[in-house]
Amino acid sequence: MTRNVMGRVLLLLAALPATGTVLAGDRPTLDAARRAVAATLDMLPPDDIVFDYRPVDIRVADLDGAGTRGIVYTYTATTSGSTGSRPNELVVMTALRPGDRRGQSPYPGNVPSDDRTFAILREVGYADDVSVHIPGELTGLEVMGGEIRVRFESRLDSPTCQRAAVTAGGEPRASDCPPPGPHLWRYRWTPGQLTRVARD
Repeated sequence: MTRNVMGRVLLLLAALPATGTVLAGDRPTLDAARRAVAATLDMLPPDDIVFDYRPVDIRVADLDGAGTRGIVYTYTATTSGSTGSRPNELVVMTALRPGDRRGQSPYPGNVPSDDRTFAILREVGYADDVSVHIPGELTGLEVMGGEIRVRFESRLDSPTCQRAAVTAGGEPRASDCPPPGPHLWRYRWTPGQLTRVARD
């Protein structure tokens, strides 16, 4: 990520609302969560098709209704000339354990920017655990009673969910994209997994 793009990410993080299920006086703080998310997105390499990875919303929350602390965030990107769906993800970060590989660079010392990023993740104490793709324009995120709720707008021409009309063989192709309009999808987290539990 270029310095200019990283600067825009940090500006976006500063502008995010400090609302949601924030656990006052507990770790991680919302500011720490923002730093961890910025560091994580900084590691996603841009190319000539996908670039400008940016957060949409961040929450610090009880992930399961039983006191498991975590960070929940959504992010998207910009695409140019892509034939696939644009990155548009719901992500859960969980606490690092001693020796957790998620907090260690696979090639320490080779890429100084990665070393700095992993140092931030270790300092905050959280890293990505699991993610799922959201097939529409993100409009809301909340965590309540151990349930993660994502609101989004599905559109016929949305790059977040490509709607191919036919297969390579010319047969009608079933689409995984939801019908156009607003949607609320609900998920429950378990370690390493996000399970969609109800339809809107």
